[in-house]
Amino acid sequence: MTAPRSQPTNASPTPWELIAATEHHGPYIVNEYGHDVCDFYAMSNPLAASMRNGGNSYPVHFTDAEANAKLVVEAVNSHATLKARIEELTAALQFIADGYDNHDVNHVDYRVKVYQVALDALGPKAGS
Repeated sequence: MTAPRSQPTNASPTPWELIAATEHHGPYIVNEYGHDVCDFYAMSNPLAASMRNGGNSYPVHFTDAEANAKLVVEAVNSHATLKARIEELTAALQFIADGYDNHDVNHVDYRVKVYQVALDALGPKAGS
């Protein structure tokens, strides 16, 4: 299934990508156009030129920077898909609840349809 591409209109476009730390920078996240979204490091002297540019300022990585950045990227990139999946599962549960509200639970057609809705909601490996 292709992930839906929905996010708040003011958010950076997805997918996001983690750029691993090097000796010149700590880990950071970029959007699909390669523009910075978030840095997970600071410079030792933000007012000085970086070592890469002949200065004495070097990247200072936060303790769990790489792991945290990776988690952020994974969460953002799966957000739209997870929201869509929640809507599908909510619709399946609503179908079941409506059947109880309408007293359809004793009808064979309703029970068969509940089974089909449950299999659809559980995905391709359900019922095998």
